[in-house]
Amino acid sequence: MANTGSNSSSNEDGEWVAAEEAQGLSCVLEEYKTVKLANIKTTAIRMTLKPQFLSDSDPSHGVGILEWKVYGKYVDETEVVKDALNAAIEEAEKRVETDYTAESWADFARALENAKIVAADENADQTAVDEATALLNEAMAALVAAEPEPPADVDREALEALIKEAEGYNRTDYTEESWAVFAEALTNAYSVDQNVEATQDDVDKAAEALQAAIDGLEEVHADVNLEEIRALIDEALQIQNDGYTTESWDALQNALVNAALAVSDPDVTQEQIDQLAAALVDAIAALKTAEPAEEVNLAAINALINVAQRLDKDNYTAESWNALQDALAAALAAAEDPEATQDQIDKLAAALGDAIVALEIAQPGEDPGEEPGENPNDKPGQTPDGNNGSGNGENGNSGSGADGEQNNEAAVQTGDNSPIMVYGVLVVIAAAGIICIIGMRKRRR
Repeated sequence: MANTGSNSSSNEDGEWVAAEEAQGLSCVLEEYKTVKLANIKTTAIRMTLKPQFLSDSDPSHGVGILEWKVYGKYVDETEVVKDALNAAIEEAEKRVETDYTAESWADFARALENAKIVAADENADQTAVDEATALLNEAMAALVAAEPEPPADVDREALEALIKEAEGYNRTDYTEESWAVFAEALTNAYSVDQNVEATQDDVDKAAEALQAAIDGLEEVHADVNLEEIRALIDEALQIQNDGYTTESWDALQNALVNAALAVSDPDVTQEQIDQLAAALVDAIAALKTAEPAEEVNLAAINALINVAQRLDKDNYTAESWNALQDALAAALAAAEDPEATQDQIDKLAAALGDAIVALEIAQPGEDPGEEPGENPNDKPGQTPDGNNGSGNGENGNSGSGADGEQNNEAAVQTGDNSPIMVYGVLVVIAAAGIICIIGMRKRRR
């Protein structure tokens, strides 16, 4: 007679919970029976037996267990930490088999597989976890690097020939879209060609991509011949300005700019190209060497400028002083002008010398800048020297006899004042400066 039953286990809350996936729950009279339970974690197991009756009116049969053994594994309640194991697995998975010898890799692979099994086992204790971690780390440390294979000879001839060909193309001849693809392929070809570790496959692929980009270039001047004008542009760019006149040099630069702009214009016609090429030829042919700069002698004008700048305004009348300042300003400007000719310099130096010579000494008692006879303190009939205009003396002084002699003596003393001496010296210096103008013309400015 067979009987059936069920198994249950106690959970963490002390409640009985049916054991899932139990196998072999039926039993046979006087025979041992093994019941297998799925992996469970519990502190108690309960088995419930249900007798099987032949009929509802036959209660004479019972059920019981003569012997019951439970086999299991004691689990420590301490929490198992797998952080180190998981970190070791993560690091191990970064290794690449081809980088190591076959023998060392085989040991490493077994340790890694075992570590993954332990990491996935919820019932693994801390000892098992620590052992799996240690074994994996040891196997990782014992990996032996494989000897690198000598690089195979790479044929770069085709790629380098394409690169050389590509370097001869001009951006202005093609559409922006097709040129962008071409430029990217050329840049990659340069990189692969210079990479000593590039394989033959890398080189071949770079060459194929560059060839495809060259084939895909779309011309924008399909019906226009630009060879001649490009050659002229190159020739013009080689010309250096070694002393050409400003006018002819500027004309060449304008023609060169116009030609370059036309080459990059997608809508330019052959007629326009021919006209601009002819203009560039004419500009090159019309270059004119500038004549050497005139040698201008500034010694005389600089000497006169130095004399004029040392004079004291307070010693001269306003009219003569203002005339000197005008002549001085013109002389200074000419001396600094790189375009001034010798003739202009000589004339301005002479004018400055004349202004120095024409300076009028201010009379005693007269404020600088006043004209003679305009002193507001003079009395009617009184001359600028302060003497009365009436009388018999030759100098217009009143009185006679001894008094007249004294006045004449005073007049002579007044006439001997130092400004008169300065005036005489300036005249001599100015004259010497004017003479220098004639004698010195050889210094280049």
